[in-house]
Amino acid sequence: MSYDVRVWSRDAIADADLFPGSAGWTAHAGSFVFSEAARWQIVVEVSAVEPEDVPSEIGDELLGVGRVADFALWPIDATKSARKICRAKS
Repeated sequence: MSYDVRVWSRDAIADADLFPGSAGWTAHAGSFVFSEAARWQIVVEVSAVEPEDVPSEIGDELLGVGRVADFALWPIDATKSARKICRAKS
């Protein structure tokens, strides 16, 4: 199982915004990965979305949504430091 967070945005999400001082992050086929000694990893995928793909509960609160970032932390029982990184980035 994983701990998942989805972040919606109106504007493009720049790598520098997601990963300031990006030491430890690597790019892999359209996603970014941070891991610690094969014990846990955080995977972030950022993509553009069409207006019709935005859930109404999001679109009603945030007009003009155009991007979504999906954060996944594996495994769900990862260390507290891993969960702290995931929360800070979302």
